[in-house]
Amino acid sequence: MEWITKALDFLRLPIKHFAWIALLSGLLLWAPAECCRALHVESLRDDHGPWIGLTFAASSTWCVLNWLLTFSSYIIRARQSRLRESKRLNDIVAALNSLAPQETSVLREFTIHGATTLKLPIDSPDVAGLLAQGVLVQVGSIGKRTGCGYLFPVTIAEEALCLLTKKAIGVPEGEPTPAQRTWILDNRPSFAERLDRDRQLFGS
Repeated sequence: MEWITKALDFLRLPIKHFAWIALLSGLLLWAPAECCRALHVESLRDDHGPWIGLTFAASSTWCVLNWLLTFSSYIIRARQSRLRESKRLNDIVAALNSLAPQETSVLREFTIHGATTLKLPIDSPDVAGLLAQGVLVQVGSIGKRTGCGYLFPVTIAEEALCLLTKKAIGVPEGEPTPAQRTWILDNRPSFAERLDRDRQLFGS
């Protein structure tokens, strides 16, 4: 059984080694006689031709098999990635079509501040819900504890940003009227006022 172990160990060699063996044995098989004489390997081909042929067949087959497995693995991973992206997009579309008023108020904060990234309390139920649905994405790993909760930088996901309309979050397309502006300010998230005070005090 020892030869089986050695054979398995041999097959674990990097595929480039088998490619080199296939190339070398192929050259020995099909090189012109003049080249073989010049390299003093003519007798090697004559005496061991069948073994050289078997070596070429085995090593080249193993190379082709490995390349096919690598290619099929790449295709499978690419397909799985596309399926995940498709599911993620479908989840985001479903989330945007069923936004709660509190969630739209969170998304309006980006418009109010004219920013693509905001530090928001990720432990707020509304922010946490948007993060879980993929509408918001956390873009930093460093946060801080405040009276509003744990603040981390978040942004609207690119897929959501492409689909999100001002109408969906209750923002007028043009310049808001005084009544619309008052409504927007009166319907901000519950943490917004405290967060604004913290920003004014600490400049962040």
